[in-house]
Amino acid sequence: MNPQCQTAMKDAIFRVLETMFFTTALFEDADEPTPGENLPYQYEARIDIHGDQKDISLFWLSSDRFARMITADFLGVSAEQLTLREIEDALKELANMVAGELASQLGEEVWRLSIPAFEELTTVAKQYPGRTMASIRLLDDDGPLALALCRRDDAAK
Repeated sequence: MNPQCQTAMKDAIFRVLETMFFTTALFEDADEPTPGENLPYQYEARIDIHGDQKDISLFWLSSDRFARMITADFLGVSAEQLTLREIEDALKELANMVAGELASQLGEEVWRLSIPAFEELTTVAKQYPGRTMASIRLLDDDGPLALALCRRDDAAK
């Protein structure tokens, strides 16, 4: 893993969660999930960050509890009233904001963000393409909330 990217990603996640979603979480460095591993996450938001020299993908895996919490805080509604579409929109917006904040910390290069994608997950980890730059788990006293993976696609350039 890249220590500079790990620090930049923690900073980006902290800033976005605190300022836009009115929440905080504990952070810990995490191992990347291996294909077939059981995971406590139900949703994935993904965004690609394109640069002149490299391409980076940010994957945001979220538990239902965390997704509902941040979506409700973001929209100012009860977590029980949320639709899947609202959760999808909030997680895509979270991925977009974290990617933008991360890109601003990665140096002088001009970065372009793709349109975020969303998917409901099975409980089993899939293969994530590229080389790991950062892997951070978010948790609270009740357990894991989310896992953020930053992967570099060396084959793209």
